Amino acid sequence: MGDLDADAPALLEWLNSLEVVTRRYDRLSELADGEALLRVMHDLSPDGFPSPSMIGNSEVLVRLLEGLEQHLRDRGGAGSQDETCLQCLEQAKAGFVQPVHLAKLALVATVQNDLPKRRDYVEAIMSLSVEAQQAAQAIIERFMSGSGLDSPSGRYPTADRPRHNSFSPTFSPPPRAASVRDMTRERLDFTEVGLDVEERFRRLKDEYIAVMEEQERRQEERAALRKDLEAERKRRREAEEAEREAKAERKLAEEARERVREETRVLYEGRMLQEAARAAERLRHLDLELEGLREELGLARVQAANAEKLSNQLELCKQKIEEGHTLRRENKELRVQVDDLLAKPSGGGGGAEHMQRSLARAREDAAAAAREREEAQRQLVLLKEELASGQQLQRGLAEEVRTLRSGGSGGSAAAAPGAGRGGDGHGRALALEAGSALLAAATAEASVGDVVGPGRRGGGAPPPPPPRGP
Repeated sequence: MGDLDADAPALLEWLNSLEVVTRRYDRLSELADGEALLRVMHDLSPDGFPSPSMIGNSEVLVRLLEGLEQHLRDRGGAGSQDETCLQCLEQAKAGFVQPVHLAKLALVATVQNDLPKRRDYVEAIMSLSVEAQQAAQAIIERFMSGSGLDSPSGRYPTADRPRHNSFSPTFSPPPRAASVRDMTRERLDFTEVGLDVEERFRRLKDEYIAVMEEQERRQEERAALRKDLEAERKRRREAEEAEREAKAERKLAEEARERVREETRVLYEGRMLQEAARAAERLRHLDLELEGLREELGLARVQAANAEKLSNQLELCKQKIEEGHTLRRENKELRVQVDDLLAKPSGGGGGAEHMQRSLARAREDAAAAAREREEAQRQLVLLKEELASGQQLQRGLAEEVRTLRSGGSGGSAAAAPGAGRGGDGHGRALALEAGSALLAAATAEASVGDVVGPGRRGGGAPPPPPPRGP
């Protein structure tokens, strides 16, 4: 029956738009238990309406109607004149109530109050469609005028439906303390003809009271609005002051950032100039060390050439020693031949004496040559020993050079301050190589002098071989 009411779509749209409603309702008959409407009223006034979860299902409807009756009676609503809440309460106790009446009473109760959440429910009505706003406005006006909750007719025809701008709401909520008595008082004219003095005075008194109440209400509203205006102006001034302070702080922060950036740039440039000066100084030292190493390398090359020359002379000495061995073998052969000649009978005394003298001289020469050969062999042994010690020293120097080179290569791979130490290690390695080359050259020169010297002191070239016999 309630679903056929002309206001049913508007009531469903209003109920489904509320945040407190946990599910969507498509028919008003689903509101017959009163649970959804009691939840709405409990959200509006927790003190006047209990929560549905705190009471039994059988008491939900009765507690809802009792709360609506008390709520509307305390605010001078239609509950005292039309007795709609009492009728609905009697119907609920009898087991029959119309859900459309419950929804309309709840709609009126959400607007006709002085509670904090009244604004939320008024905004919910104003967010509905134009038709729903018109229906809600009509329901509230009928209830406030005492005309009841039933719709007087069906929906607006499409041709006769008033048109409104979609950007301006059509619902205008009544004042917070409005009542049917105030609306009725406006219709009672104390200047009506035929009234006795008491009735005229009573109406005039009621009119005066209504005007004074309206004046007090307007003054209260004006004071509240003025207070809100002052608070809003204060908040605006505070916001402007905070904005100015924020702008000043931002300007100071930007200036500080620019100063820090400039100081950082100056420090970076100074550091780069210092690094460039140190790098140029290191480069100059390295150039000087390179020139010195080049000079030492030239000297080492000269000494190496001398050593090569001495090694060639040593080879010549070795060849002379080999020739000495050959002469020894020939001397032995000549001695054998002389012994054979002496063993033969001689043909004359003069020839034998001459042969003996020649043999004596040959023997002396052979003895001298043998002594020179032994001296040369002794010098050769000494030369070999010195050469072995020189080679051992040279190997030690080469090992130290390799160690220094490995240390120099590691230093060159390090940072810039270690470049000078790497260059010093490399220069020392080259100096050690030059020293080892000079030592080898000196050793070879001295050995060759020792070998060649005895031959020169012995009287020059070796004696010619003795003449052969006839």
